[in-house]
Amino acid sequence: MKLVTHIFAYFACVYSLLGTAQETEILIYKGEEKWLSSTPLWGYFPGEEESDEKRLAFMVANEMKNTRSSCWRGYHGTWKISDDKLWLVKVEPQFRQSEQTRTIKTKDGREINTYYGEFLPKQEELPLFADWYTGTLKIQMGELLKSVNQGFASIYEKDLFIEVENGKVISEKIRRNSDSYKTRSSADLAWVELGNKLVEDDEEWIDARTITPTMLKESIRTRGILYVDNQNQEHTMFIPESQLTEHLVFRLKLESEFEDLPVPGSHIELTGAIEEDKESLLISVKKIRALLPGETIHHPKYKIPNQTQVATP
Repeated sequence: MKLVTHIFAYFACVYSLLGTAQETEILIYKGEEKWLSSTPLWGYFPGEEESDEKRLAFMVANEMKNTRSSCWRGYHGTWKISDDKLWLVKVEPQFRQSEQTRTIKTKDGREINTYYGEFLPKQEELPLFADWYTGTLKIQMGELLKSVNQGFASIYEKDLFIEVENGKVISEKIRRNSDSYKTRSSADLAWVELGNKLVEDDEEWIDARTITPTMLKESIRTRGILYVDNQNQEHTMFIPESQLTEHLVFRLKLESEFEDLPVPGSHIELTGAIEEDKESLLISVKKIRALLPGETIHHPKYKIPNQTQVATP
């Protein structure tokens, strides 16, 4: 029970740092204003191809902006899709002291005056064709089904995904959200939202909540969240509770030294065999990898059995 308490305390700290539900952007789509749960302006800011001087100035300015916790990005953008192109039509700063500057020095001793607002598009530049943006726009529609206080992770009746390449609309797809969200944890919903796109999944793995003692010695592929007890270096896989399911904890036995072992708190996929130990079920791990943002730890086809086996010590 002590281990479970430590795990809950650890993840409570982690997910509090992940932040607050974020205010959406606005997208004018087919003549109507929609909630845009994506931030295409981010790619407009200085990136790898920019000069070191400009990137440094932006990094400092970004760190010094003073914003509300519900709008960490520091601005509200209004966007429009017209003639299958994405346009930025309005930018409203949401930070205080926008004119406050800071002087920084480059490696060669030169001084730069910088503030966050100078990196936002100017009004005279708008409307601005978003040719820098390649990615997936997500529009949440319909009734709110589940509120998640992290990013844009709340669940609505439908999601519209619009694929964009260099500012041009390539395709659109609607996903209807069924009651399956009731068996998904808030931690998983937030992680999947970080991917901000539909992720193809071969689904050839099992939901950890379906593991039972009858599966001893069986080879399995499953997913969860990695936790490491710093006192005894014991590795465990944690499955957070959902609206309809309890949390689970599986002890892990690493069969070898993994050079690329994911860091604690990572959403992971592992392959191994089920073993029985004194306190709970144990997984002897042969392979392990960190999941990419957008990959879920809860199987899409998971259904609650009549009697749920709980592997918690």
